[in-house]
Amino acid sequence: MLASLEGEREPGTFHRCVSSETSVLGMVPRAATGMDLAAYTQERLWWPAGIESDAHWLLDGSDGDDLALGIYGQAIDVNPATDIVIVQTSAYPDYNIDGSAMELESIAFFRAIARSLR
Repeated sequence: MLASLEGEREPGTFHRCVSSETSVLGMVPRAATGMDLAAYTQERLWWPAGIESDAHWLLDGSDGDDLALGIYGQAIDVNPATDIVIVQTSAYPDYNIDGSAMELESIAFFRAIARSLR
C-alpha cells in the first residue's frame, strides 16, 4: 500500500511526521540484508567509522520496561518484570500543543501500574 502512494510535495520542501515511513525505514535493512536496523548500523556504519565501543539503541528500560511512543499519544509499554503489556491507542487532538506533557503523564501512569503489580 505504501509503495502506491504519491508524494504531495517536492522532497525537502515540507516536513510532516508519518509514522509508517519510519517503520518502513526500519524494515529496509532487514529485507535487504537479513539484519535488523541495529545490527546493520553497527556493522556497516559504526565499526567502519572506527568507533571502539559497541553501538547501542536506546530503549527506555529505566524501570525494567521497553517503551514505544507514537504520534498523537499512541504507546506500548512492555514490562517483563510484571509480565504486563500496556497498549494505549490515542488520537490526542492537542498533541502539537502539549503532547510531550501528555506522554510524560502516560509513562508515569504505566509505571504506577507496573509498581502496583510487583
